[in-house]
Amino acid sequence: MHRRRRNLSLKRVAVSSLVVLLLFLLLFASPAVGLEPPDLEPPDGGDGAPGAPGTNGDRDDRDTGTGSDVGSDFDTEFELPEPRHGVEDGFDALWSGYRYDAPSEDASAEEYLTRSSDVYFTEPPGAPDRWNSGEVSRFDGGGANASVHPADAELEDGEVVKDAYVSFFDVSDSTLAQFSDEKQVLYIPRDGEVRAFVDYRVDEATVENHSVEVELVETGEKVSGTGGFTVPYEGVSSGDLVRRDPRDEPIPPDWTPDDETAEMTLRANVTAEWTEGDEAVEETVVVNDTLGVEPYDTSIPPAIAIYGGYPDGDAGVFFLRDEPWSSVEISDDVTVQSNWRFFSARDTDWDSARVSTAEGSTTADETYHPLQVHAYPSRSGVRVEGDGEIKQVVGDSYLPPTLADGLSFDLPSDRYTTTHGFDIRYDGDAGAGDVQMNGILPDTSDGVLPFPDVQRIRATDLTLEVVDEGEDYVEVKVSLVDEDGNPVDTRRDDGYVRIEGRENVETGIDGTETVEISPRPSGGVVAEYVPEPWYEADTPYVGDTDVVNPDNSFDLLDEMGMLSQLFVFLLPFLLAVYFLDRMLSLGIWPPWRRI
Repeated sequence: MHRRRRNLSLKRVAVSSLVVLLLFLLLFASPAVGLEPPDLEPPDGGDGAPGAPGTNGDRDDRDTGTGSDVGSDFDTEFELPEPRHGVEDGFDALWSGYRYDAPSEDASAEEYLTRSSDVYFTEPPGAPDRWNSGEVSRFDGGGANASVHPADAELEDGEVVKDAYVSFFDVSDSTLAQFSDEKQVLYIPRDGEVRAFVDYRVDEATVENHSVEVELVETGEKVSGTGGFTVPYEGVSSGDLVRRDPRDEPIPPDWTPDDETAEMTLRANVTAEWTEGDEAVEETVVVNDTLGVEPYDTSIPPAIAIYGGYPDGDAGVFFLRDEPWSSVEISDDVTVQSNWRFFSARDTDWDSARVSTAEGSTTADETYHPLQVHAYPSRSGVRVEGDGEIKQVVGDSYLPPTLADGLSFDLPSDRYTTTHGFDIRYDGDAGAGDVQMNGILPDTSDGVLPFPDVQRIRATDLTLEVVDEGEDYVEVKVSLVDEDGNPVDTRRDDGYVRIEGRENVETGIDGTETVEISPRPSGGVVAEYVPEPWYEADTPYVGDTDVVNPDNSFDLLDEMGMLSQLFVFLLPFLLAVYFLDRMLSLGIWPPWRRI
């Protein structure tokens, strides 16, 4: 027993010495000189909420691969277009993956950060949509003798209609959410517009008339004319866009709902008319393009919000919505940012447009670059702005996606949890107002009306008492009552009492339980009451902790011995400091004169 106490005293001496040494250094050492990074807000193209540059620190540690629609061979040195379409401010921040020239020595800190790395946004930016709208409006096609198209476009030929195609350019205000390498979802608004290119050429001088009509198949909307075009749509849902598995009818027995995909289909009918002798001839070439999408609506499915009131006056909110969201405004002072962050990058399929004529195919002089907003899971996870603490996060688990080479963002290093819901405790009034949810599409939000009843979360009192002890065991009585002194019976799914290093304990109808702990612990017995989540429990409780020490004896001689050993340990150090001060005139002795 005495040997154990002497070992404990030596440990105390060592710990106490380290504490004194650290205090001495903090109080009397000269402050270090360093550089603080500038407090910058990277540009966002005029809207959205930008974050810091999305670097991983060491670029060799970033995730790379082919899991993103950005493309696995991401050319970082393509020819950057000139700012236009009203997208001038923050233009550089929209081209993630572009390798800029080194900033000049006199560049601003903001320009330096933007050009040195990719930039993420905390809310989906709206500038890429304005850019895409302008790009589509300036595409006129190649005329009757040439077809201008992406390099990988599927070209169709008829007798006189040649190199015909139709191709999606973008869907307005859409966001590509990258959950994992296996799951990527292009979310589109329920009311929006499809932007696309269509072009062809005719191979006969005798062609008298030629025209094209484009239809958005799922909605029946049609437009006419070559070049860039826009097809509006309204109120689409997943059911409107679902295409069953294309295998033979009837539906195979192994078919599942997962085999259904929501798609938008563009169909272009290119018609040419000419005369052969006295006979009028007409030819129609049909071309298609499809795009997998998922309509997004902040009110479908509806979000859930429940208020709770803690005993100390704090408020709690449990929020849940199955579909992704970017942020939730709990009050004027508290906002929860999900683990989704956003960046803007071009579709690499359009980097090298081609011109096809009767003589062959050449590279186009003019290029068109659609921008796409991407959502990715951030390594930093859920973040609270304001005085609040996240108690729990609810979501699905995924392996992080891999991004193409040339993109640099902080992805999780291992499995992560998407933020469907959260439990937050904050300094505020429970039930003070509606909760505001912001979506993952630009300019999408919805007010969430909380449940009318505020859940009262009750305080608890956990106590431990030693009722019996022996050489190899100790019996501890666990007592748990609420703030009114009523016993808490944890057998009714009201949580459990966790004793450190032991199995969980359940209290009975009287709120007590006696536990034998063997072998006897060398120190105190620590217990914690872990209640059910307050938003799920019939009677919400706050947890509590308690500690009891079976061996609470106090030996004055041992304690005096510890102090004497501490003095012996510190004496050489203090003498060294004294003589250094005398020799070098450091002005640090006596150390207590600055206190």
